Amino acid sequence: MTVSIVVTGIGMMTAVGDTADDCWKMIAEGRSGISTVSVVPHPGLLSTRAGEVRSAKVGADSGLDRSIVLGRIALEEALLSAGLFE
Repeated sequence: MTVSIVVTGIGMMTAVGDTADDCWKMIAEGRSGISTVSVVPHPGLLSTRAGEVRSAKVGADSGLDRSIVLGRIALEEALLSAGLFE
């Protein structure tokens, strides 16, 4: 049995914004999310500049891996965008 899932909403957590709308505005203005690395440990890397999600929504105290937290936040926005919580 094959199960299909269709995503009808959009959610984003990126270096240029915490929501899809914020990302679109920043990109449309030609702004970049690249800056000096401050969130992710970077010893030994060739560069100290990168695109990092610096959102205050991502707390270190959740006990979950940071990438899981970022994914959950983007998923919630996508589900709201799809109208699944109305």
